[in-house]
Amino acid sequence: MNAASTSHPLRLSPSFSPDGKELLWGDDKGVEVASTTNPGNCGTVKPRLLIPGGSQPFFSGGVEKPALPVAAFGVSPAAPKHGAAVTFNGGSSHELGGKIKAWAWKFGDGHTAAGAKVSHRFAKAGTYKVTLTVTDAAGQHATVTRKVKIS
Repeated sequence: MNAASTSHPLRLSPSFSPDGKELLWGDDKGVEVASTTNPGNCGTVKPRLLIPGGSQPFFSGGVEKPALPVAAFGVSPAAPKHGAAVTFNGGSSHELGGKIKAWAWKFGDGHTAAGAKVSHRFAKAGTYKVTLTVTDAAGQHATVTRKVKIS
């Protein structure tokens, strides 16, 4: 079986053999895994359908899990002031072998924006938690939050 690409958790349902034995899913070492598995790292997941008491897996294959996106952004100017335009650039967000398709911003003052590079004016001085959430072509998300001091 060739590896297939997925960006969602694998849902592995137990089933029963013709003689009534429950068939279980295991990892590539034959260790039973939960009915839903979503490994944290990208790479190949190799689920195996195990037959209790059997020496060989009934099914063995691979499913390719793509890399997750990474959210990152810069702020300009370095010492922003209230009432003045502050530029937020999420262009450094990336995904290994993929593309970021959407950027969603929350500025911590009730305002939001969309786009890789946006501008915002803060009405008051203070420290704001600015959050960027990026979404890749497969619908996977990554979020980063930074405190931005506005004088």
